[in-house]
Amino acid sequence: MNPKIIELVKEYIIENYSYQYATLITGSYAEGKETIYSDVDVIIFTTERIQKIIKTLNYKGITLQLIIFSVESIEYTLYEDFLSNKGVYIGMISKGFILLDPHHFLKHLKEYTTALKENGCIILHKAYKPLQEYVICLA
Repeated sequence: MNPKIIELVKEYIIENYSYQYATLITGSYAEGKETIYSDVDVIIFTTERIQKIIKTLNYKGITLQLIIFSVESIEYTLYEDFLSNKGVYIGMISKGFILLDPHHFLKHLKEYTTALKENGCIILHKAYKPLQEYVICLA
């Protein structure tokens, strides 16, 4: 991935989302398939209780597509994603590039989403003990 893009995204996140818990670049940039027309897809996890926010903006010449949601809601979001047979967030997270992850949340979440893609549905808190402290169990 382009180091300039990484630094610009990191700069934007630190300046505007100091409360972020973890941040992931996903989509074409994370997969190395970007074109000159590609936006940079960024998932920002926060510990604040918020509903999912999706917004697009321009920052220093790059288009950012931000998806912001609560760490607390990740298990439910992935559960719905799996049951709908869409796998949108499962795919985005499993293929993502970890940008900021001081608590190792994304490291474990990527392992979990990869296992979901390969093995089917498993309860998050039972599958990956390191994630227990981050999520609410549905079962």
